[in-house]
Amino acid sequence: MIKINAEFKKNGFNGEWEPEFTREMSSAMEQSLALLEREVRRNEPNDRGTLRTGTRGILISPLRGIVGVIGPAERYAEVMEKGRRPNKRRPPIDVIMGWLKRTDKGKAFVRSIKEKYKIKKKTTALKSAAFLKARAIGKKGIRGKFMFKNAEIELKPKVNEVFSKAINALEQRFRG
Repeated sequence: MIKINAEFKKNGFNGEWEPEFTREMSSAMEQSLALLEREVRRNEPNDRGTLRTGTRGILISPLRGIVGVIGPAERYAEVMEKGRRPNKRRPPIDVIMGWLKRTDKGKAFVRSIKEKYKIKKKTTALKSAAFLKARAIGKKGIRGKFMFKNAEIELKPKVNEVFSKAINALEQRFRG
């Protein structure tokens, strides 16, 4: 999850231009959230699209926003972001079976297990392959994708630029 908190010091601030300020800062926050959301989605692993459909930029206020995953993919997003440490509990076999059925890489792995161990039934080969894959993930873990962390690092200068432009536009409007 990426959090954006902009600070505004109210030196010389009078309520006269508050509606303008709110509009300009809301626009800057929405632009920033859209940039970050797009970058996170670009770096997310795409199996069924559950992460991509759940990734959202949420405008909380003109000075606060969040980019995160909402809905059923929240736990999955955390695992994909940070990875899974070695020697931890195995992932559920039914989830691995679904992945093996859906992906070309998974199908190839099931075929190789079927041939290597001379398994006759496709369902038995699928269960065996899922068990082996889950056991390997449990032992070795998986590397994190760091899609949120990398997006935040990469786009921080751009987000700062968006807010600087908004502040400059406000200054220009209210100086003259």
